[in-house]
Amino acid sequence: MRKISFNFCHYKNGFFLYLLVTFMAFGCPLAMWGQGTFKLEGRLVEGLRDSSYYIYINDSIGLCPDEPTDSVEVKNRRFKYKVKLDKPCQAYLRAVYGDGTRSRKYMEMLLVPGDKAELMVKDGVYSIHGSGFYREWGGIDDVCTPIQQKMYEAKVKADSLYNKNTDSKVKEKILRDYLSLYKKYDEELDTLAREYLKKHNDEEGCVYYIIRHFGHREATYNMATDNVKNGRIAKFIKHYVDLERELFKQKKEFRKYRFK
Repeated sequence: MRKISFNFCHYKNGFFLYLLVTFMAFGCPLAMWGQGTFKLEGRLVEGLRDSSYYIYINDSIGLCPDEPTDSVEVKNRRFKYKVKLDKPCQAYLRAVYGDGTRSRKYMEMLLVPGDKAELMVKDGVYSIHGSGFYREWGGIDDVCTPIQQKMYEAKVKADSLYNKNTDSKVKEKILRDYLSLYKKYDEELDTLAREYLKKHNDEEGCVYYIIRHFGHREATYNMATDNVKNGRIAKFIKHYVDLERELFKQKKEFRKYRFK
């Protein structure tokens, strides 16, 4: 279960440099067919007002375009989409409502040619299953979802209690209790993911999911098999590991400078 929680406009304007650094290696030329067709089937729960989706596929140097690459219409809460790609690439789905307004949030996906993704969109969250990469992604996501749901419910409850109270000491206690509970769930989630990885370290979807959404990327990478390290999405996996190394290096340099 992934949250649909990032402000798309802020993402595109405020983090341009981050996009350049993060996705420079992930260009996705659409002019070269040959490796396969990526297929997507989406379903929406009842009550959502999404009438279509804009699809933004990173360009040849890995940047998200200003205007959508493609779009797909929702009919009876379902939609289908396919595109020929020569290699995996990053993409973003953005809902368009019945009145034509666009959601300020997005869903992030890795498009893997030859595989089929089955997307379930709920209110504020989405899940992905399917074949190949997406079956593996869905496996680890299903394992993590129950604890992620507890974390979400704890946050909603804490927010409600915090906003209802005016006593500063009570507010502080609510915040402390929430942070303590969040830490407990976070540790449980981390342990669960690591144990799952031990049995599924030959699945690129599992390895990418953990590297993308958890810390300790290098440890995860070291646990992965050579098939994953040299597979279809090796460039994506290695990039996030290198990014963590660089951030760690900068943090060490900052500490040295700060405490000189």
